[in-house]
Amino acid sequence: MKKIFLASMIVTSSLFAAPTTGTATATPIPVVKATVADTAQVAPADTAKIAVAPIADTTKAVVPPVADTTKTVIAPVDTAKVVAIPVVVDTAKVVPVPVDTAKVVPVKASKTVTPKAPIETNIMAAPGSEAVAIKTPVKEKAKKAPLYTGKDFSLDLNASFEIQAGKTLWTSEDDEDGYNLEEWWGRANFGVITEADDFKGKLLVYMYPGDLQGNEVNVREDGDTSYAYRDLFEIHEAWVLQHTEFVNFKLGRWEFTQKNGDFFGDYVDGYYKGFKSGLNSENAIEFALSPTENMSVDLAFISQAPHLNKGDLRLMFHFRELAGIEALNLDLGYSNNIFDEIYASDENDVRHTISLQAKTPLVPGAIYLFIEGAFMNLDAEEEYTYVDPKTHLERTKTRSVDMVTPITGGILFTPKDYRVILEAEYIKDRNETEFADDNKHVKDVLGALYIEKPLSKHFTLSFGAHSYGSSKDFAFTGNLLGTIN
Repeated sequence: MKKIFLASMIVTSSLFAAPTTGTATATPIPVVKATVADTAQVAPADTAKIAVAPIADTTKAVVPPVADTTKTVIAPVDTAKVVAIPVVVDTAKVVPVPVDTAKVVPVKASKTVTPKAPIETNIMAAPGSEAVAIKTPVKEKAKKAPLYTGKDFSLDLNASFEIQAGKTLWTSEDDEDGYNLEEWWGRANFGVITEADDFKGKLLVYMYPGDLQGNEVNVREDGDTSYAYRDLFEIHEAWVLQHTEFVNFKLGRWEFTQKNGDFFGDYVDGYYKGFKSGLNSENAIEFALSPTENMSVDLAFISQAPHLNKGDLRLMFHFRELAGIEALNLDLGYSNNIFDEIYASDENDVRHTISLQAKTPLVPGAIYLFIEGAFMNLDAEEEYTYVDPKTHLERTKTRSVDMVTPITGGILFTPKDYRVILEAEYIKDRNETEFADDNKHVKDVLGALYIEKPLSKHFTLSFGAHSYGSSKDFAFTGNLLGTIN
């Protein structure tokens, strides 16, 4: 009987120990809000004395359904005030519970955390949080790595060729020459550039094929004289730039062309208009310094005279990010031919030029507006010859030259890898100035349109339509640039 009674007790105990199939009700755990003063008095738990309850055998237990998180409001937790209590958990027996991340409410971040770097991703802030300005860095075009990089300097080679052609559509003037193309030439360019932390140098040579340039020279062979084409070599740039603590020093030969457009402008260096126009290279010495963070000054002494009997003085002030007009770039220039006066004051006249260039973005990175104006021939005089009515002899007199005020304005578009420039120039009574071409119908307002588009990695096409000379006629010019390296 004792054995039968003992067996009955065991069966009865196992029945009461079996898990039920009803829905389990979870008892909410009260959340204790601890202040800074409270957390300072809480001693860390001794994990060695904490008894961890054994985890039930999940192979036999029925997992209750997950609560509906759409109806559960998660209160924001100030993570800066929460003290983490270490708990020993047997990860081998933990069953991961799936979480619907789309229904999770983002937690408000602590105000004491300040990001040290610009954030590039979009962040959705929790309701009531402070708005933070996110600056997205502008992506710059990757620069071509130099050919050779040493310990203290780098060296690079630039080799390219150009072919340029132009055709005039005659409407108001007569085509006296009757050429297929008014402009047709080719050129090869070869440059060497060296650069270090405090030094930079460049050598650029232009090479014109004689037949394309029309460079005819007199050739004498076996007593006979004839004309033949010869290739033309030009040292376009050869200069060194030395950086110092207070001033940058540049010496050599280079081109001073500075313009925001393509066809007009750069009055401080003289008047020279044209498709992709630029000045001839000049020998010079230049000093550049930056008195403030927003202004830099370039002072240059320029001369092309073999015996240094003539020369120009050039000053250029660059203003960037001035207070209140941060988006406006200003360039103020001044030049004169003062060294002509030093050598021969009786023969040469000193002429002064003041110019101002301005450029500002209408749509940053896409559309820019630029304008340039100048006062040319300030305090200028010229000599002229007349016949004395009494003696009937030729005499020379000096008279003042009228000041000329050219104005150029335009819009620059830079969509993707295109460059489109629409510009115009105005000179009042142009036909009465020395800047008018010799044609019948001189216009005060001239216009130009310029488009540039890379065709591939090595080819770039430039195309333009512009006023021919100073007349009503229009011309079209194209330039194909091929990069070898």
